[in-house]
Amino acid sequence: MGGWAARKALRVIEHVEQVLAIELLAACQGIEFLRPLKTTTPLEKVYDLVRSVVRPWMKDRFMAPDIEVTHRLLVDQEACVDIRHLYNRIDPLGRTVPFSL
Repeated sequence: MGGWAARKALRVIEHVEQVLAIELLAACQGIEFLRPLKTTTPLEKVYDLVRSVVRPWMKDRFMAPDIEVTHRLLVDQEACVDIRHLYNRIDPLGRTVPFSL
């Protein structure tokens, strides 16, 4: 029974990764609609990273390849590597420490 639960949990994680990829694409398209306005530096870097592999939608097209390449960016953590140095976090003692995964 535990084996089946583990396999099901893995499938759920894979689906969540796909949903996050779709959400990231939707966010980038939303930023595209608001151009020439700019967002924060970290978000612009993620936007640029996504746009380096997926062009904006100007007309309908098959989205599966775009979703897959964005999913690969998330799984490979390339989106995090680009912005990791821009964020710090506060430890329990109130000290600023660098961001890490």
